[in-house]
Amino acid sequence: MSKESKLSPEEAKAKEWAKKNSHKNKWMPVMYVTYYGILKDIAFSCGYALAVHGSVVRDFDLIAIPWIENPETPDVLIQKFRKKIGGRIIGEPTKKPHGRMAYTIGSGAGGFMDIGIMELKE
Repeated sequence: MSKESKLSPEEAKAKEWAKKNSHKNKWMPVMYVTYYGILKDIAFSCGYALAVHGSVVRDFDLIAIPWIENPETPDVLIQKFRKKIGGRIIGEPTKKPHGRMAYTIGSGAGGFMDIGIMELKE
């Protein structure tokens, strides 16, 4: 009996999900993590804390949280990210729960970053 057939239904489902959602370019997660070091410095200089969330498998999910009294606007932050990585903004920002705006940036190398930015409070 093969090891494959010994998987529980939950394990089989998890394995199928991972197979379907794994990036074909196995180096892409390394690129995403490299981007983080660059983007966190930009976020800090704009008055935001930057955190990674998600699996970093299919795309790169980030959340930016305003951290100082008068940070740059989300549009300024996104444009600085885009310029630094040589990417392009895909679509329009999308309003999410709790005042978060979601942006997508396609990188020149074929990957994608989904960035949620918490709204600025007055």
